[in-house]
Amino acid sequence: MLQAVPEHAAPSSPVDPVTSLAPTPPPDGRCAAIRADGSPCQAAPMSSGLCWVHDPRRTEERAAASRKGAALTKQRREVDLSALKIDLGDRQKLKRLMSDLVEANLQGKLSSSSLTAITGILNAAIKLAQIEAEVRLAALELRLEDEERARRGGRP
Repeated sequence: MLQAVPEHAAPSSPVDPVTSLAPTPPPDGRCAAIRADGSPCQAAPMSSGLCWVHDPRRTEERAAASRKGAALTKQRREVDLSALKIDLGDRQKLKRLMSDLVEANLQGKLSSSSLTAITGILNAAIKLAQIEAEVRLAALELRLEDEERARRGGRP
């Protein structure tokens, strides 16, 4: 293992190779690393002068976080929405569905973005059902007015 020894340190003193070889962070408070595309990293540095992503001492932490994220993604796939049938005419079933979706989100089985998308679709479907009900009601009112007019002999 190669170690850099600062000029002011005694040759026998142990030196942390990561911090001793790490570049000094730029004065703007950004990570000192250069990204793969050649641009400077814009993340905030840690004590090493490097951000969490570029600090080689964080390799295990990054791997653990990646595994945890993969496990959550897999767990979220456990909710099968493919067979989801919604009867907007049955308020109890609709309430139960919404409750189940929120519970799945709270348990980590359904992402917040998926819940938001499903809620948006449900809201649009509910609004459509309301409009259809209003149209049916207006048609019934017109029919009732016509029947009432016919009973009076066509007089207003």
